[in-house]
Amino acid sequence: MKKLIYLSLLAFALTACEKEENLPLLDGTYSGTFRTLVNKKEQVNDFEVVLDARRFITNKGGAGLGPFELGTRNNVKFVDELFYTANFDWNTILTGEYNYQIKGDSLILEKIVALPTSGTAGAYYQYRLKKIK
Repeated sequence: MKKLIYLSLLAFALTACEKEENLPLLDGTYSGTFRTLVNKKEQVNDFEVVLDARRFITNKGGAGLGPFELGTRNNVKFVDELFYTANFDWNTILTGEYNYQIKGDSLILEKIVALPTSGTAGAYYQYRLKKIK
């Protein structure tokens, strides 16, 4: 009976110690462009963001400050902690869920949003960033 208890405890300990999925470490300063395509109109702006210890802050070309979390299917979720009062496209704030790709020292974030008027995917947001620090 004692052996069964010890084996059960050992099995539990081994399963509890499963490694987390190997998620990439994105810490660094990234600089590049932020592209939007809304109603077939494209805009391109310079953009810079610092990712450090699961927190982010935008330095140029956008807004956003707060924590971020990597998901398991190449997605990342940013949670903006700032307060805004202006009437503008809120999707230009780095917040919400994005698909990401890492290519060498480059990071690409993409999000597609359905526009309320059409109900179909009508807005595309992409950050093309290169790690500079």
